[in-house]
Amino acid sequence: MNHVIQYDSVLFDTENKTMEILDGTKGIYPYTEIVECKRVNELAKYKGKEEPFTHIYYGGRVQGRCFGEKGFYVGLKITLKDGSFLAIYISKNKVYAGNDFQKRDYKEAEQIKNLIDKIIDKYICAYLVSQLVLNPIYKYINRFCLKQIIV
Repeated sequence: MNHVIQYDSVLFDTENKTMEILDGTKGIYPYTEIVECKRVNELAKYKGKEEPFTHIYYGGRVQGRCFGEKGFYVGLKITLKDGSFLAIYISKNKVYAGNDFQKRDYKEAEQIKNLIDKIIDKYICAYLVSQLVLNPIYKYINRFCLKQIIV
């Protein structure tokens, strides 16, 4: 039985409940530490020179490449419970807004983000429910989470 979901940039081990980042902040991280995931674009000239995703590109939706357009890398910025960040680079080479490479990388980033969002829903909701005993206010804040766990 195969218990690994594999992408070029990240592996998800469903048996051990961990993800291994292969391109970005390399390492193995437990599902239970993830609290947020965002798709972001990093300006190409900063990749590898500073902390990942500190220079975000909010580029346009141009068809074709314009003179002076900035290249970027598509990736995922993941926030952990302790407030630190992880980076997963989806793009292997810099891409430009509207080209086929950018569209392909966005599609893969969305697939991975959807998987991570499901992981967050499962483990964060479980964590919040465990806190019900300590803090009754969670009952009112997280009714959605309770429904997800019970179902």
